[in-house]
Amino acid sequence: MMNDNRKSPSRRGIMFFVALMVFIIGIQGTYLGYVVGVLTTLEKRFGFTSEKTGFLLSSYDLGHTIAILLAGYFGSKGHLPRITGAGVFLSGLSMLLLVLPAAIFQLSESESEKDLKLERYSRNFKCNADRYESSETQNCEDEHEEHLWAFILLLIGQFFAGVFAAPFNTLAYVYIDNNVEDRRQSPFLLGLLTSMYAFGPALGFGLSALTTRIYTTLDEAPHHISKYSTDWIGAWWAGFLVCGFLYLVSAVPFFFFPKSYNSQEGVEMHPLKHPHLPPGTITDEPKTSWQSFVEKCREFPYVVLDLCKNPVFTSMVVGWTFGSYLVAGYTTFLPKYIETQYGKSASAADFYSGIISVGSIAISTALGGWLLTRFDIGPRKGILLLIASWFCIVAAYVAGTFVGCEQAKISGLHYKETTT
Repeated sequence: MMNDNRKSPSRRGIMFFVALMVFIIGIQGTYLGYVVGVLTTLEKRFGFTSEKTGFLLSSYDLGHTIAILLAGYFGSKGHLPRITGAGVFLSGLSMLLLVLPAAIFQLSESESEKDLKLERYSRNFKCNADRYESSETQNCEDEHEEHLWAFILLLIGQFFAGVFAAPFNTLAYVYIDNNVEDRRQSPFLLGLLTSMYAFGPALGFGLSALTTRIYTTLDEAPHHISKYSTDWIGAWWAGFLVCGFLYLVSAVPFFFFPKSYNSQEGVEMHPLKHPHLPPGTITDEPKTSWQSFVEKCREFPYVVLDLCKNPVFTSMVVGWTFGSYLVAGYTTFLPKYIETQYGKSASAADFYSGIISVGSIAISTALGGWLLTRFDIGPRKGILLLIASWFCIVAAYVAGTFVGCEQAKISGLHYKETTT
């Protein structure tokens, strides 16, 4: 009876941790989808090219890739909930950093507003060509500088958002796996967390569809600009503010979880975790934090080498790397493709992208689960099924290059042919 009473609080605690992490990963997935949804708005607002927006997205992956390896290795022996909570809190601050360009730089005049101002000058006989040309040149220089600093701020915010999200995908998973009472529940609980990376971006598309319908200044838009106008700039920064607020609020509970609900592992586990070290190297003698850090740094190359020697691990990493490139390129520019090819507004393009995302996730998850359970597919057959699925994906992408609308004409690149 006493044993049951002792287990009950730990079960409630770990389940609350799981629920909290589902919410956190939902926020992260929403943020990742939201960034994609406001890409075209950022391009119009700050004059970014597709190369720059692609670099902005890559900066998140760059920071995340660097930090996730270091966090998983050096933070594994620390207080995992507190490290995760610190990552959540700092992620909230990185969201606020992404809002700074909207707060610092005022909305520049649209092209239609500039034309109206020039026309008003001409009608009132106040137009001084030299003065207008010099002021226009100065405005262009100032605008270019503003766009450069806005890009730098967004780049830094994206990079740190990737860095601070590293504990979500490493330490939080380890904490759940080590503290769940029934280890058979671990795959289900961890799969629940992973599923939010699929549904979160759909929420991000929905959020971007809402914010881009609101004018960026939160005031009424100028009378000559509508939601379907090329000069329309939505409130792209509002979604980052929402995600940042949710991050900051939800970071607090992590600091009240214990370091572990179970007893610490014994020294007999060390030879299994450190096969590259000679026997007797790892002892039970207490060490200072600096000594532990130096020891971990010395072991790090050997750990990486052991992983690289594992053919299953290496092949899966390489396969998922190329698979991620294939899917990321499609999902990143899907809203922009819908907006430009079909003449939809930014909010409508984000809405359609969300429907496509949710629909594909729901169908693929249901179909994959049914196939695995119906035919009792094991690991080897599961990999073969995955390969067959990727062949279907590549075939669909290739077919997509031969269908669809004609290439949109861009002013200055297409000229009417004349015959004599």
